[in-house]
Amino acid sequence: MRTKRILTLVLAVLMLAVGSACIFSRLGTPRQYSGDQFALYTQAAYSIPDAEQMGTQISVVEQDQEGRTLFEISFGRKAFYYKDYDDKDTRLYAYAVCQQYDNQFVYFYEDVCFAVFQDEADFTPENQERLKGINDWNTPLDYSRMIKKEILPEESEGRKLPYLSIGYDRAQEIRDSRAIEAFKKTISVADNEQVYTDVLDIDSQNQLLITVTVLQRKSFDKIDIESIHSYFMIYDTNNASQTAPIIEVENAKSYADQLSAFKSQYGWNPTR
Repeated sequence: MRTKRILTLVLAVLMLAVGSACIFSRLGTPRQYSGDQFALYTQAAYSIPDAEQMGTQISVVEQDQEGRTLFEISFGRKAFYYKDYDDKDTRLYAYAVCQQYDNQFVYFYEDVCFAVFQDEADFTPENQERLKGINDWNTPLDYSRMIKKEILPEESEGRKLPYLSIGYDRAQEIRDSRAIEAFKKTISVADNEQVYTDVLDIDSQNQLLITVTVLQRKSFDKIDIESIHSYFMIYDTNNASQTAPIIEVENAKSYADQLSAFKSQYGWNPTR
C-alpha cells in the first residue's frame, strides 16, 4: 500500500513537471516589446543602440501635414551610454521622426532620424525644431532620402534577430562569438576587460552593423565608467575572414555624422 502511494506521488510530480514545461514552452520568454506601435518600434530597434530591449516604451507625440510621425522612445540605459550620460536615471529618452509606414515597411532617414536625451525635459522646443528640420518636417516627402525596414511582426515580440535575412542561428553565433573574435583582431583587449556586442542593423548585402562596448568592472555590480569604450563595427557575413572595419564612438550624444561617414567609407548599402 505504501509503495502504491509513493508511486502515485511520483507520477503526480512528473505530470506536474511535464505540464509546467509545456506551459513554459507555449509562453516562451517574456515579450521584448508589449506595445502596439510595431512600425515605430521597428525603426527604433534598427536605429538606436539598446532601444531593442525589454521594457522599451513607444508613444506618438505629433504628426505633420505629410503624415510624418514624431514619437518618443523610453528605454533602459545600458553601457553604450554610460560615459556620456550620467547615472542619475536608469532610463533614457529618444525622440525620432518616422517618414511614413504601411502594412509592410517603415520608412525613415538613416542615422539622423533620432536624438537621445537624459530626460524628457531635455527635449526642448529648440531640440525639437532641430530634429524636425533635419527630417524635413512639413515639407513634401523625399523618397530619395529614405531607407526602409520590414516591420517586425507582432509574433516577433520585439526581437529582430530571428527575422534577419541571414537566419537566427547564424546571427546569434556572429553576435555572441564571431563578432568578438573579429573585434579582437583589430582592437587589443586586456584580460580584465569585458566585451559586449549587439547587432543593430543589417544592410541589403547582409553586412551587419554591430555595437561593441568594452569595459572593466570595479566589482560584480559596479562598472568603471572611465574604462568604457564604445565602437561600431561592420561585419561582412559574406566574407568573414576579411578584417572588419571598426570605429570608436566619439560621443554617444552626437555621432550621426561620424557613423554616416564610416558607413559610406566601407560600402554600407541600406535597403531603399
